[in-house]
Amino acid sequence: MSALVKVGAVCAVLGAALAIAEELVNPLLGYPETGPGDLAMSVLVGLHVPLFLFAVLGLHLRQQHAAGTLGLIAFLLTTVGSLLYGGIVWTDLFMFPAVEQVAPQLADEPTAAMLTGFLLSMAFYFVGWLLFGVATLRARVVTRRVAVALLVGVAALLVSFVAYVPGLLVLFYAAVGWLGLTTLRGLSLDSEQQRELLTA
Repeated sequence: MSALVKVGAVCAVLGAALAIAEELVNPLLGYPETGPGDLAMSVLVGLHVPLFLFAVLGLHLRQQHAAGTLGLIAFLLTTVGSLLYGGIVWTDLFMFPAVEQVAPQLADEPTAAMLTGFLLSMAFYFVGWLLFGVATLRARVVTRRVAVALLVGVAALLVSFVAYVPGLLVLFYAAVGWLGLTTLRGLSLDSEQQRELLTA
């Protein structure tokens, strides 16, 4: 199980790095993509979605006993939300540009079904990560600072969903990456060192 935890923690760090790169680089390149190079960049950073899926699994396994039922519910919701969000990301990358050329009215005025699917997907994603942050805070497997940072990041995620603010999502991605780094560090410590770290 420790191997899965380690893989999940590494995925959290890598996924966060790619997502932060997207947030910082995309405004410089322009969006939507205008050429093969820009599309390749977006596909690369879009990999943060499946990486975060593995991250959630590993991070949950690390704290599953301490997090209890709330942790399990948070894990399931975050997993479902990440899968649905991944569908949005890949649709945006590969299908939406073609739809804009064939039926631009769908881009300007999406159908009720499209809006409903998008809202449900984002609701699962947001609520899942919110509960995951609360479960992490209560489990006390990582320091309180890391758990609070994750909750702040989730708040930034909600704000970005309501009204996009360039760069704000970096707070969320950085918190997930920090959680991954902290988990990796905790795996290398013995039980006494871990207690000292949590009480510091």
